[in-house]
Amino acid sequence: MRVVWLSWYISGVCAIVAIMASAITFHPSVQYLGLVLAAVFGGLALVAAGLAIGLWRLPLSHHVHQSKPLAAGLVVAAVAVTLLLASALS
Repeated sequence: MRVVWLSWYISGVCAIVAIMASAITFHPSVQYLGLVLAAVFGGLALVAAGLAIGLWRLPLSHHVHQSKPLAAGLVVAAVAVTLLLASALS
């Protein structure tokens, strides 16, 4: 998988989680949890989108695109946010 695609995927899933967190009504004792979750995942979505744009501007021959540790880290992050979204929906 390309690292740019993984970055866009992570950004999209984080944005979905942020939207879901802002749409949920929380108990009054944790009333700021929705705002905090939306802000955190919205920030992560922006960071991942910035990473995707930065990687997209690099030529395909750049060493970052062949970096196995970066690709592995992005795969782990993509699986983590996907599992988080799946657990939130269940």
